[in-house]
Amino acid sequence: MAEMGLPVISSGMVFVQGGYGGPRSVLAAFNARNGDLIWRAGSPAVCGVESIGPAILLVDSCQQAAAPPGIVKILRALDPKTRRELWTVEGGAAMAGSAAVLVIVVSAAGESKLRGLDPLTGQQLWEAKLTITNVPPLVNGQVALVQQYGCPTATNPPDVTARSCAGPGLARSFVSRIDPATGSQLWQAGFGPGSQLHRLLLGDVAAFSIDVELPPAPGQPPSEAPPPGAIGALDPATGAELWRQSVTTASSFPALAVPGTVYVEQFKPPSAQKQCPSARLDALESKSGTLRWRLDNLQACQLSVDSDGRAVVVVLTTFSGTKIVVLDAATGTELWDKPMVNSGLYELVHATVSGGVVYVAASGHYIAPSPVTGG
Repeated sequence: MAEMGLPVISSGMVFVQGGYGGPRSVLAAFNARNGDLIWRAGSPAVCGVESIGPAILLVDSCQQAAAPPGIVKILRALDPKTRRELWTVEGGAAMAGSAAVLVIVVSAAGESKLRGLDPLTGQQLWEAKLTITNVPPLVNGQVALVQQYGCPTATNPPDVTARSCAGPGLARSFVSRIDPATGSQLWQAGFGPGSQLHRLLLGDVAAFSIDVELPPAPGQPPSEAPPPGAIGALDPATGAELWRQSVTTASSFPALAVPGTVYVEQFKPPSAQKQCPSARLDALESKSGTLRWRLDNLQACQLSVDSDGRAVVVVLTTFSGTKIVVLDAATGTELWDKPMVNSGLYELVHATVSGGVVYVAASGHYIAPSPVTGG
């Protein structure tokens, strides 16, 4: 593969998706201990790995359709150890949970709905009554979260839809917890009128990033300043807000949530052209938002972070090269670093850490062909 995505580690295996400069149409599985190839599958229909569970690998297959939008997503469930196909259904944006596979489908009215499927057979177990956004659900054990946007309906119990809003500035973002066994709604948390949920991550808290965009007062021009934003955390058990910090979400956002810690990235514009921004990585205590440690003045056009709770791996990409830095998760102390020759505006190096081992996928260089001259 000339280009690869982030490796995913599950049940002693490493899964990598990649391709040859076009869509990522190749899947491969390796032994996580020694790197031996277990299986490799290539198909132009593969258009994404959705989720990997202990006994299931969910893959999107994109197929041409006559009606708009011209592509139909087919969710395929594979045996992770053998790549044997277990079942297929129409739908996408799926996550593998312990009790059910959660998949988003579009109703006849054009609204996104959530269904629970039997992991072994793909048979539908339930369909949740609420309307959600077309963003993959988050699943961690028995906790399953979905996003909603709009205004509450007059039904009992109320739903949330954009068409229910009586005027501008009333739409808002919500997060709801769903029981993965039944599809029932356990709680709902709203962020107020004008709120736009940009990012939601799930560790031992639900870390969020929001903007609040309200229409200007009558006769007043729209503000040119960025809308007020915040990052914070919800208690997955109750939906209660644990903490919130005001930020400009265009340059500061939660990048990773793991048990005990929420990692927040912040970027400042470069001082000169053809330079990378100055980046900062904060490790916040997940339940309180207090700062544990900080890495400041990092030069990075792209920054990514991953952690297994013991170690943190940071990938810094610049015009001149890429560097992998591994830190102690408790203190932020650097343990080691490794330069990579890959460079550019795009992330050509992906790294993840699991069980104290750092797994790296490094993509090749992309070289534009020489211009053709002559008559």
